[in-house]
Amino acid sequence: MSSITRFTYRDPSVGDLIIRTSDGVDFHVHQRRLADVSPVFSDMFSLPQPTSGKERADEKPVIGVSEGSVLWSKLLPILYVAEEPDLSLEDIRDLLEAGRKYDMPGIRSRMKTHLLQAAFLERRPYSVYALACGAGFEDVKLAAARSTLRMSEPEPGAQDFLPAESGRAMYKLLEYRTSACLKAVNAVKPYGRFMSCYSITSRLTGRAIAVLERMQSCNNSSCSPSVVMPGYEPREPSIRAAWLGYMKSLQKSVQHNPNGAPARDISLLRPVIESALNCPLCSKAIFEEADEVSREFELTIEQAVSSTNLL
Repeated sequence: MSSITRFTYRDPSVGDLIIRTSDGVDFHVHQRRLADVSPVFSDMFSLPQPTSGKERADEKPVIGVSEGSVLWSKLLPILYVAEEPDLSLEDIRDLLEAGRKYDMPGIRSRMKTHLLQAAFLERRPYSVYALACGAGFEDVKLAAARSTLRMSEPEPGAQDFLPAESGRAMYKLLEYRTSACLKAVNAVKPYGRFMSCYSITSRLTGRAIAVLERMQSCNNSSCSPSVVMPGYEPREPSIRAAWLGYMKSLQKSVQHNPNGAPARDISLLRPVIESALNCPLCSKAIFEEADEVSREFELTIEQAVSSTNLL
C-alpha cells in the first residue's frame, strides 16, 4: 500500500468524523462514506449525538470501535475504493467479521474474491474452506474442497479458521474427500480378474487407446510379455505387465490423494519405460507413448473427481 493511501486517514484535516480504535489510533474519515457502505453507521449518524457542552464547533465527533488499528488500516482503503491492500487469510477473517458486524455487503464480496486467489487455494485450501463455511460462500467452499484433494492432510493452522459450529462442515468435507477417492480409484481400477485392454481403453480416449493396444506386446522376443490371468479370453488382448503395475501403483496413490497429478509421477512411469528399453521396437517410442498415456490417465482421474458433489 502506498504511503499516500496509508496516511490519508491519519490527517486531521481530512473528513468530519474520527474512528478511534481499541489501541487508541484515530482515523479521520467522512460520515457520508461510512453511511453509504454501512447501514449500521447510517443509523448511528441519524440518531441525536450526546454532547458535553464543551465541544467546539469545529471539533469532529468521535466513535470508538472495538477493532484495532491494523484492521481499520486495511478496511478503510477498501471502503474508499482506494488502492487494494495486501491481505493475509487472517486479515480476510477479521475483515469478514467486521463486514458482518457493520453490515457491509461490499466487504463480503471483496473478501470472497480474495479467497478465490490461486495462491490461497493451492497453499491453504483447508483454511479457505473453513472461512468459506463461516461466511456462507458456497462456490468458494467447493473450490477449496477440490483443492484439498491435492493434499493428504490439512495445512498447519487450518483449525484456527473453523467457525464455532464446525462439526457439520468438516463432516461434509470428509464425505466429499471419501467420495472423490472412490471415484479416482475406480477410474484406474482394473475390471475383472485380469487386465484386458478393453477394460482400460473403455475409460480412455484418443491416441492413448492405440498406444495401450500397442503396449500389450510386440512380436520381438525381447519385449516384455503381457499379463495372462485365469479367465483370460483370447479374443480380448491382454496388457503388458509393466502397465498393470503402473495402474496398481496409481490406484494406491489416488486412494489418499484423489487427483490426476500422480498419473504423471515419473516414479510410477519408470518401470514402464525400463520394461521397453530392451526391445528395439518399443524403445523408440516409449517416452512419447508413456507421456501420452499418463496424460490420458490424468485427464480420466480429473474428470471422475470433478463429478463429485459437495453436499
